[in-house]
Amino acid sequence: AARQTVTFSGLPQGAVITVSHATAGRIEPESDGSYRLLPGEYSYSVVAKGYEPLVSQLTVKDAPVNRTVTMTPLSAAPPWDGTMKTEVTSIGGIYYIKNGAELAWLADQINAKNLLDAKVVLLADINLGSKNWTSIGSYDRIFNGSFDGNGYTVSGLAGTCFGLFYGTGTSGIIENLTVSGSITGSSNTGGIVGVNYGTVKSCAANVVITANGQRVGGVAGNNS
Repeated sequence: AARQTVTFSGLPQGAVITVSHATAGRIEPESDGSYRLLPGEYSYSVVAKGYEPLVSQLTVKDAPVNRTVTMTPLSAAPPWDGTMKTEVTSIGGIYYIKNGAELAWLADQINAKNLLDAKVVLLADINLGSKNWTSIGSYDRIFNGSFDGNGYTVSGLAGTCFGLFYGTGTSGIIENLTVSGSITGSSNTGGIVGVNYGTVKSCAANVVITANGQRVGGVAGNNS
């Protein structure tokens, strides 16, 4: 059977497409962004800033395919209510986070010693609603994954905590993120991360921190 050219149109700017086959795995695109696929069933995902991620199926037969992609813009999520946790299914090995309930679920997973090396990308600004936040991770469950804020802001960080994150390990990366809010802490308290053994880059913190202890900072409290 001959390979057919498969193209995708109607994509938002910066969209990332992943095409996979049940046995062949992930399929790499051609240099022009098209795909040369054998007849069969494929799955594909499309992720773009400001849009709901799209996961769908594609059938290739004996003719070229042009798939028009229609994506749904994300509506502004309400502030987090302090309790809701919404499970996130990874797409291509990445956890895309769109609201406070999803971020709270991620924190819950990491605090249960799961997803410690997860790849995470924000797709929208997130408002934590000034509810009491439990930092992501702890001294025995350090985050060693990657957290890409994608240029978005997590606002409304509040409560008694070490920061949005407790700590990053030597492989941990937090980048392209702004955090704002007001928290109370003791030692090792920062707006974004309390204890940083990894990499924090292209980040900003507008967090008021009230702490009576050592190693307190705007972005990172203890930057090791």
